[in-house]
Amino acid sequence: ANAADLVEEVYGGMASVEDNTGAVDHNTANMKNGTTHLLYGGYTFGKGAVTNNKVQFDGGTSTGYVAGGYLDNTASTVEMTGNKVVFTNGTAAELAGADSNGKGKLSGNTVDFGGAASTAEILRGALAENEAAVEGNGVTMTAGTAESVYGGATYMTDPSNNLVGGNGRAEKNTVAVTGGTVQAHIYGAKAAGSADRNVGCRADGNIVTITGGTIGTTMQAANVYGGKTTEGPGSGTTDNVMNLGAEDGTYAADLTNAQVHGDNSTDSAVNNNVLNVHGKDITVKSVDNFDKYNFKL
Repeated sequence: ANAADLVEEVYGGMASVEDNTGAVDHNTANMKNGTTHLLYGGYTFGKGAVTNNKVQFDGGTSTGYVAGGYLDNTASTVEMTGNKVVFTNGTAAELAGADSNGKGKLSGNTVDFGGAASTAEILRGALAENEAAVEGNGVTMTAGTAESVYGGATYMTDPSNNLVGGNGRAEKNTVAVTGGTVQAHIYGAKAAGSADRNVGCRADGNIVTITGGTIGTTMQAANVYGGKTTEGPGSGTTDNVMNLGAEDGTYAADLTNAQVHGDNSTDSAVNNNVLNVHGKDITVKSVDNFDKYNFKL
């Protein structure tokens, strides 16, 4: 595409029939210039697997959504794996390695975000919109600017197409920041429950590692969570890990405007969240909701 071109929708591969059970896999969409609204490596309206699709974004602008793989069928139970977005330059609103309206688990989907001039509002390794489990997805950020970063997130979609609480699980997802700026939020994972629907959710065993970059701004403190859940009976988080600095002691981050949380619990329960401090002279705005602190200086 040329710099002035606008292409509304781009698909590396698509299955457009609702009853189609064929796989959408190993497709790639490349973006180097111009403007698009929706950009997908692989997309299905059917019930087949969506695996190993990729968006390579090396320039230009996306005004809407970018996803390595997208599954748009609420009756589907297939697992989404290996979908990715690699973003090296440009501007985007929301990025997801994989996004699903189905019930099958999302695992091993990723976003790699870098490039000094790159900007995005939201980065998600995986997003479940129909209460599916998200497990082992991740975001790696090496440069650029983003508002919010999620290793994985699970919700329910209401009849008005809004993301609301469900009973999904978010486990073993990761966020790694080695450079760039995150302005508002980092979540190893976020799961939304619902008191109104009487359903709970879980966010367990997620990992955030920060070795570089700037988290928060002087105008707005950022909140960094190992795992976060919202309301609903039985909702909770356990065993999340926050690593500040690399295991070899390497640390070049600015966390002076970061509020660091193991989770968002408000009681005194022991949730086995762990904070590992690997670097020296680390300053944060605040720390809470960790049950174990390891200082490896």
